[in-house]
Amino acid sequence: MKDINYKEEYAKLKAKYTALPDFTAFNHYMEVSFLSYDVYDTDMMARFFRRLCERRLEGFIGFLQNFIYPPQQMMILIEESKSLTDEQKEECSELLKKAMALYRTCTLMNYSFNEEEECNKITEIVEFLQNTQPFLDKIISHLKEEWEKITQDKPPDAKYIG
Repeated sequence: MKDINYKEEYAKLKAKYTALPDFTAFNHYMEVSFLSYDVYDTDMMARFFRRLCERRLEGFIGFLQNFIYPPQQMMILIEESKSLTDEQKEECSELLKKAMALYRTCTLMNYSFNEEEECNKITEIVEFLQNTQPFLDKIISHLKEEWEKITQDKPPDAKYIG
């Protein structure tokens, strides 16, 4: 087992594959600086970093999917879904399609290793997340405002959502 400095390992890849986002941007989305894994070999760090991206993408997909197809047993998600306009849901749907295409490419990559392809996918996923940030900010702000309205509109003794 080795003590791994993720920033240094990422810098080695960045030196080889200059299209990679800088570490600050990568860390912003993947939170690498919080990680503590037992790493025995650094030969496949590109895969390790790409899989972090894949996991973040997976969370993003679940987040969007809850607005378009909220599970019936999750009243909170149904309430949030109802508060979105058809246009907002359509935008969620388009982002979901793009995210799924990226995610399935990652699934394929799990079965063969090519460092350059791994780094290209890291770049693509971080760029995708950066480009979707304004939309997410807008949606999350909208949901926050909707919850604040519900809180203000309901009497304090109200127990149920819906």
